[in-house]
This record gives sequence, C-alpha cells and structure tokens, in this order.
Amino acid sequence: MTFEEYMESKVPGYKSLFPEEVLPILKKDFDLKESYRLAREKAMDMALNHNTSGIDYTTTIQKNMDNENRYSMILESKIEQIKQQLGIVEEEKETTSHK
Repeated sequence: MTFEEYMESKVPGYKSLFPEEVLPILKKDFDLKESYRLAREKAMDMALNHNTSGIDYTTTIQKNMDNENRYSMILESKIEQIKQQLGIVEEEKETTSHK
C-alpha cells in the first residue's frame, strides 16, 4: 500500500482537505512504519524459510513489530489531530436493526 492509498483510505479527498505542509510529516511516519513492516516480514521469511543455521529471529521480529505498531499509532494520532483541527467529522455509519 502506498502513502497515497493509505491516506485516501483514512481521509477520502485528503489532498484537498489537509494543509500541504503536513503531508511530508505524515509521509515520513508512514515510511518509517512501512520500513519496520518490511524488516519484520524479512525476518519472518528468514526464520521460516531460510534458517538453516538455527538462528532465533524472535527478538528481531518482535522489535520490528513493536516499532511498526508504534509508528502506526503515531500516524493515526496525527491524522486524527489534523482532522479535529480542520473540523473534519466522519459520518456515523447507520445500522438498522430488525426487531
């Protein structure tokens, strides 16, 4: 998933809604999150498919997962703060119950 796809999934039309100066900041956090995701996936691949020497990748996988989650939360928090500052409110999805 690209930064643009990610942002569009979070805030449809974000390019016209968000100030241009915040986009590089959000992209940096997205790129960090993605780099940790890729590192985690590579470590998992090494552990599962290429581990002929019996190396334990558990710590590497866990550290990358923790950092990926941390940057994901940071990114989500920044997006929510910007939405609040701009007064962007998500419409509640109405659910119908049948009684």
